[in-house]
Order: sequence, then C-alpha cells, then structure tokens
Amino acid sequence: MVALAKPSLAEPVMASTNSGRSIKTGVAYEREFERYLVRLFLEQNPAVTAAFLDSEKAAALPAENLLVACLALPAKESAPRVAKLLGGLDRAPNDEEILRLAEAPDDPAVRQALVALVGKAEGLQALLRQQTRFDSRALAPLVVDTAKNLLPTDSALALKLIVAFDLKELEPSVAALPVDVAVLTTLRQLGSTRFALFEPVVKSGDAAQRDAALAALVSTPDRLLGLWPEMNAAQRRTALAGMASQTVSAAVLVAAVEDGRIAKEELDGSLVERLQAVLKDDVGLKTLLESMGGFFASVLSLDGTDAAWIDSRLSLAGAFTVESWIKLAPGMGNKDSLLSGPEQLDINFYDGKLRVWVGGGLHDVVVASKAITPDAWTHVAVTRDVAGNFQLYLNGEPNAAGTVADPRPYTDLAVGRSNVALGTNGQFAEYRVWNTCRSAGEIRAAFDRTGLSATTTLATGALASLVYYRPMGGEWDAAQAGARTVRTMDFPDLITPDAAVALDEKFSHYRALAEAPGGDAVRGQVLGAMCMGCHLVKGQGGQIGPNLSAAGAMGTESLLRNILTPNAAMEPGYRVFRAELTDGSLREGFLASQDETAVVMRVPGSEDQRIPRDQIRRGSFTKRSLMPEGLELSFTPEQWTDLFAWLKSLR
Repeated sequence: MVALAKPSLAEPVMASTNSGRSIKTGVAYEREFERYLVRLFLEQNPAVTAAFLDSEKAAALPAENLLVACLALPAKESAPRVAKLLGGLDRAPNDEEILRLAEAPDDPAVRQALVALVGKAEGLQALLRQQTRFDSRALAPLVVDTAKNLLPTDSALALKLIVAFDLKELEPSVAALPVDVAVLTTLRQLGSTRFALFEPVVKSGDAAQRDAALAALVSTPDRLLGLWPEMNAAQRRTALAGMASQTVSAAVLVAAVEDGRIAKEELDGSLVERLQAVLKDDVGLKTLLESMGGFFASVLSLDGTDAAWIDSRLSLAGAFTVESWIKLAPGMGNKDSLLSGPEQLDINFYDGKLRVWVGGGLHDVVVASKAITPDAWTHVAVTRDVAGNFQLYLNGEPNAAGTVADPRPYTDLAVGRSNVALGTNGQFAEYRVWNTCRSAGEIRAAFDRTGLSATTTLATGALASLVYYRPMGGEWDAAQAGARTVRTMDFPDLITPDAAVALDEKFSHYRALAEAPGGDAVRGQVLGAMCMGCHLVKGQGGQIGPNLSAAGAMGTESLLRNILTPNAAMEPGYRVFRAELTDGSLREGFLASQDETAVVMRVPGSEDQRIPRDQIRRGSFTKRSLMPEGLELSFTPEQWTDLFAWLKSLR
C-alpha cells in the first residue's frame, strides 16, 4: 500500500474559480487523490503502519512514500520519523511536514530539525502560516535569536515572529526601531508600558499611528486618562474597550467613572459586560452598577417545568400576529412553546426550529428553514392572514411561508404553555399579540422597539390592533409557579420611543444618501477596502463577517440595518466570542476554530490568535455582533453614496 503513494506532481495547475488561487488539476490532482486514499487507509491502521515502517521492506522504499506513512501516525510518534526522513529529500520540507515537527518538539531529533528550519526564511514563513495549529510556547526559545538578528534587516518578518511567539524579552529591541504602526502594534501586543514613547505619537503622529499608540497606552491606564480630553469619540471607544479587558486598567476605569473623569454616559452594555467578566465581585464595580439601573431590565423567565407558563387566556380569530424576543436553553424542542392551546394551536420550537402546529389533522403548517441558536436572544414572529395562511419571521426578516391554510379561531391560548411533558425553558421579552396580519415592513420597522403605547407613533401605523402587550421591563400577570420576572443584564438591545425618533431620523438621512443619484461604484470599491478587512468579496478579503459578494441582492433597507444597527439582529455565527483568561484579561473576536487543546480567534487587522486551553478560564459568546457600531461616522455624505453604489452593484 505504501508503495502506491507516489511523489506529488507540481503541475499542471489552474486558477481556482472560487478564490483565484493556484490549484492542481489533471494528473497532478489525480496524484494527490491517490496519495489521499493511501493515507486514509494507513490512518485507519496505525499499529500496522508503524510496524511496517520499522521493517526491512520499508527501508527499500523512497523517502517520499515513507513520509506519507509517517504522517498517517499520531504527531508524537510520527514527528521523529519525519525528522529523520527530511534529510533524504531533494526538496525543502512542505508545510505539513514542518507542522508535524512543531506539534512534537520535545524529541531531540525533532528539535535539531527545527533549529535548522528556523535558521531559514522559508522555514520561518511556514511556521507563521500555521502558527494557530501548534503551541508556540515550546518553540519560542528556538526562534528568539533568529527574530532578534532579523530586526535590522527584515523587521517586518521579525515583528511577526515576535508577536506569534510572544517574545517579550525582545521588547527593548522593538522599542529601539523607528516608530511606525507595525512597531506600535507589536509593542501593544507585548504589553509594553513605554508611555514616553507612546505619548508624543498620540499628540503628533498620523491618524493610524495615533490610534495604535492609544491602543498601546491601555497598559498605562492612568497616563491614558491624562490624554482623555484630546481623544475623539472613536478613540475613546477603542480606549475604553481595551481598559475594560484587563484587571488593572478595568479597576482604573471604574474609579475614573466614579470620580467623574469619565462620564457614565460613555459606558455601554458591552463595556459593563467586560468589566463584570474581569472584575467579578469588585466592590467599586458593584457600587457603580447600582447607580446605573439602565443596564438592567426585567424579562420573563420560564424554568422548563410543567408550570412554566402564563395564564393569558387569549383568543385569536381571523388575521393575527404573535411576536416576541426569546432566549431558549440548549436542547429546545416542542416542549418550548411561544403560545398554545390544547388540540388547537402550538407555536413551538421542535428540533430547534420555529414551527406552527394546528389540530384537526393538519399538524405542521409551517416550519422555519433554520434553527434558533440556544442561549441567544432572537426575535420570532408568526402571522396569519384572513385566509388562514401563515408566515414566519426571524429577526425581523421573512423566513418561511405556510403550505396549508387554517382560518379557524383559537381560544384559551396560554403564553409559554407546552402541550407535551415538561415546559418552556428560557426567557421572553417584548411579547406582542396583534389582531392584524402585520406586513413584512411593519415587522421589520418595529421588531427592535420597546415601550409602545397608545401614544407611540410608528411609521407602520396605529397601535389599536395591539391586543396583548408585555413590554420588556414590565411585569407579567397570571404567572404560574414555573414563571417569574427577573432582572438581568442579558436582554435584547431594544430601542425606546425617544431613541426611536432619533434612529428613524438617522435611517432617513442615510437612506436618502444611499439612494441618491450620482454614486460612483469605482470610488465606492476603494472605500469598501474597510469592509474587506472582515468580509469576502469575490474571493478577496477577510473571513470574519458574512460574504458580501451578493450584497446588492440584500436591498438598501437590509444593508442599512446591518450597518447602522449591527447588534439589533445578527446571525448567530457572527456574535463576538469572549475568552476570559487565567491572568484576568479578556480576548474577543471571531471564533475561527477550537479543539481540546486551544481556541483560535480571528480579529480584524491582525493574524489569527491561538489561545491554549490552559490559559482560558471561561469561553462564551456575547450578545454583540462582530460588526462595530458607528461605522457611518467614518464617511462623508458623498462617500456614503459611493459606498452604497458599490454595495448595490455586487450581485
């Protein structure tokens, strides 16, 4: 079998139609597939493979064949074998072979091979390409001298190595380099406290250098606060996020808010969440939170028992709409119900998907196309028109239309009551029942609003049809034993009537600019480079946010909503992942991957970060989107029009 694993072929190749990268084709592709099949078989039989490699038959085979067999074994067993075979090749080792050595560097033969590799630029680049796939701490002593020697001749490569292998001992050497964004960023990531270096850059550097220097000053929070009056709003947001992510600076931040150096109004929910994660039961933070009641809201909590429901006794006839924000526990199913009446109607979450079940032999009349994410706030809505046709909405957008109509009336309906054993396990907020079939535009316009009343003005019409309403922050009457109102910081980010007026004006302003004639898509594409730091467009860009290659099909309204209110309703996969580290600090970003040994996080503007599990105290998703707020402030009116001309051209 091993004899069938012939060497790879370099050609022929072609450009990928997806990414534009060079990929093998023809006989070169077929050879790779043959090698894959051989390795698959060997991986399924590791004991036999190891015994063969130790036999006389193996000694007669070329090194290329034997490497396929070696790589089929677990890392610690195969790394010494790979190290021994590399010397017999007439080519440089490839990325996978180098990775195998990096995965098991303790063996003397492996370590010797790694020493040779880090002495060459090609070996260093290979390690950097795969830095998230091995524990860099074990290799740091091997790299430190090479990185130091590279600083005068190839500082770009040296700085990448210093960050990737966390070479804090080289911080003085980095600080001695001419100041630029790369140097400042490296010093920040090393935790440098060189205020005397950073302060002049903050006051006189270009915009990019100022921002990098401010980010670095988080390590000297008292000095950073001295520059507070000179910072603009965006710089203050960056500084606050950094300060709230480390124990010492977070305590300084709380003290600064208490003594008035930082206004309470500059804090938001996400910052308070970070402070709680870092400072835990800190007395100063508790005192601050007690004075900031706006960070808490009341929601309905259902404990998953048979008594987890509200005796609402609702009746629905003709057209209606039922909607609410929900956060359900893992393992959701048809025991988790939004509204139901025995043998009549059950709006539940069977298999994690919003569905409408009706009696009379019809059963499932509509089921959502995708599942709800557990432990995350999601807006759900169900409408029925006068003919009995159902429509489902998720986060303000249409999701699925019913296949069967049911115009019959439903009576004695209860919020949260399950028609099967056990009950709803989760939380509800901003629960509404209307006696009309709300349109898609009406649902989209009001799904993220709260505090509706008879005097509330909605662009979508009057509130006379709102027949049952329990706003977020309000009390729930007729609660059974398994249902209660709780105060929490984890609630959906909804908009009050006063804030809604300002937001509507903001949307009107930016909508007019987005639809204004004369936008230049070519100029907009240049501005779109900011978007491509996180988003893929036609195979180019980052891989943090959703692919924007067909953004034009989303429509202006959806694009505006995603940019102007990114936290109102986000795709679950694009929530911020937070790692609380054992040293008391936080790391936040996109969860790129994870396994039993490490978590890999992706942050805009930097390389993927591998965080070993033994450095993580707790990992969780926040309720915030990876899409930052306030991006619109970065553009002039003309640039906004150009940007949307480009976005709408993407099909």
